[in-house]
Amino acid sequence: MNYAPICIFVFDRPWHTLKTMQALKKNEISKDSIIYIFSDGCKKINDQVQANRVIEVRNLIRKFEIGKQKVIVTNKENKGLADSIIGGVTMVLNKHGKAIVLEDDIVVSSTFLEFMNIGLNLYANDDNVFHINGYTEPLKAIKREPFFSNVSFCWGWATWQRAWKKLILDPEILKKEILDSPKRKYHFDIEGSSTFSKQIEQNISGEINTWAVKWYSTVFLNKGLCLHPIVNLANNIGKDGTGVHHTKPVGFVWKNIVSMDAPIESKKIPLKESKQARNAMRKFYTQKQGVSIIKNLLSTSLKNKIKRKLLGKVNDPYYYLDDTERYKFTQLKLEDCTIGVPDIMSFRFMFKEIFVNEIYKFYTSNEKPYIIDAGANIGLSIIFFKKMYPNAIIDGFEPDPKIFDILKDNINAFSFKDISLHNYGLWNEEKEMQFYSEGADAGRVLDGVDKSANQLIKLQSLRGFLNKKVDLLKIDIEGAEFIVLDDIRNLLKNVDRIFIEYHSFPNKSQNLNEILNILKNSGFRININTPGLVSQQPFLKVNTYQGMDMQLNIYGYRI
Repeated sequence: MNYAPICIFVFDRPWHTLKTMQALKKNEISKDSIIYIFSDGCKKINDQVQANRVIEVRNLIRKFEIGKQKVIVTNKENKGLADSIIGGVTMVLNKHGKAIVLEDDIVVSSTFLEFMNIGLNLYANDDNVFHINGYTEPLKAIKREPFFSNVSFCWGWATWQRAWKKLILDPEILKKEILDSPKRKYHFDIEGSSTFSKQIEQNISGEINTWAVKWYSTVFLNKGLCLHPIVNLANNIGKDGTGVHHTKPVGFVWKNIVSMDAPIESKKIPLKESKQARNAMRKFYTQKQGVSIIKNLLSTSLKNKIKRKLLGKVNDPYYYLDDTERYKFTQLKLEDCTIGVPDIMSFRFMFKEIFVNEIYKFYTSNEKPYIIDAGANIGLSIIFFKKMYPNAIIDGFEPDPKIFDILKDNINAFSFKDISLHNYGLWNEEKEMQFYSEGADAGRVLDGVDKSANQLIKLQSLRGFLNKKVDLLKIDIEGAEFIVLDDIRNLLKNVDRIFIEYHSFPNKSQNLNEILNILKNSGFRININTPGLVSQQPFLKVNTYQGMDMQLNIYGYRI
């Protein structure tokens, strides 16, 4: 088979780019395909943060081994996504006659390329077939077989030069042909159920500059057909606030990006739009629009109540454990594995912070990042890191013997590799000290005489782990953070990113300024937020929890 070249458009998101290319490489056909990678330039000349990310992406695409031939096209200036795609796709189609197109946040299944190439070859000479979709909406009540519609999606797609040359770029023409014709506009918007036509208006007003609606309009006006797969073969992982058009996070669920295989049949289907699929699409968008309208009509307070009631299952899948007593050992499912939990209340807080709010999320082009997890607790952070970077090498530290046993069992349940777990605490020397085990996530080393001590634990320095590059150093050690940081300050030059959960105790001296000075002097830029323990009126009342009067999440990163 003559495999189509693949176009990948990248910008300043190394982690997304890496995930996109890793998923593509899992397609057997990729090794026999030509890969064109188009890298856009910085938007702002003086934006050093963005410049560094663009450089990181370019280093990644140069080093990443993929395809029988790799062609990299870099732009000195920023062309923007629309112009990059139009120019890049046109260039490749003029040379090869057909192309498969991905953006830097599209993760595909292992059969994506097979479906694309079969479709491109089957319908190469059928002029009314314009486009092949890798993504399709979750439609109900349709036959489990490929179908045609006249709706094109841009999350992983393919086309031919014979179709692309008809692309209409002038939105004023689209206004005249679609917006000014009520009948056409109604059909363009899937019988009034969607708001696709609004994107034409936004392109005219200058609010947005996009290519996809212009391509869909071209297909629509030419009565073209778009081939859809049986199931989704592509997913968008860029709806996390990092994209050009998705600047606000809309949620990210890991199980949505697992590879989804589907049987591929090498036979043609009738060249006509599926009425069944069209009706299912209309129902899907009608329901989607209905939810948006209701949301706009409701008051903010009522919206929040409904969100907590109806959407709570999404953000907190463990809501049904509300009445579970504290410090009762429980087994439950996480990512299809059974894990042990010593305390439901602390687990649910950590789950929200780690998996919903994604407080530890970071981007790197390193396929095997080295992560130090100081204060691994029952392993939720390690599980999150391995889900982000399956090849990550991780050292995890947990001093509480009982919690450590749960940590080991939980990590073993996932069959992860390259994880070393250490059952000792961190300090500035090797010694034994008194330890207070709270039974969940608030155990801490006790410096001096403290009646709350209930066991003796081993402590060691972290210095021996910092003689190489560390992609992320996470420190959540319940009050020992300054002592450890002071001990390793001259080795922080080897750390790219650092997270510290700072703990303040009412009867102890605060050392926040010393911690910040260590980070600043080590070349980190600092960002701070609070995870939960907040005093809204500290002049009148300082709230406390587990003996603490303040908690802060401190992030150190390099620019």
